[in-house]
Amino acid sequence: MLRAVGVDLEDIARDYALTDAYLRETYAAELAQVTDETERAQLAEEQRAKPEYILETLAELEERHGSVAAYLQAQGVSAQTLEQLKTRLVQTA
Repeated sequence: MLRAVGVDLEDIARDYALTDAYLRETYAAELAQVTDETERAQLAEEQRAKPEYILETLAELEERHGSVAAYLQAQGVSAQTLEQLKTRLVQTA
C-alpha cells in the first residue's frame, strides 16, 4: 500500500524491517512450539522481515503491472480509495 500512495522505496524498506521488532514476541512464541532444531532454524529464517524481500516483491509488481497502484486498481481498488489511503498513510513535511 505504501508504494501505491507514493512512498519512497527506501522508506518502505526501512518500515518493513521494523516488522521484526514489532513481532519479536510472536516470533519467539511460534519458535517455542517447534522442537526440531532444523525446523526451528527454517522457521526463524522464514520469520525474518528482510528489506530485500519487500523490495523484490515491489519490483516484480511494478515490472508486471507498471506500478503498485495500477496493480491494485486492476484488482478493483478505486482511485478514490487510493487517495484516501494516501491521506491516512502519508505524512507531509
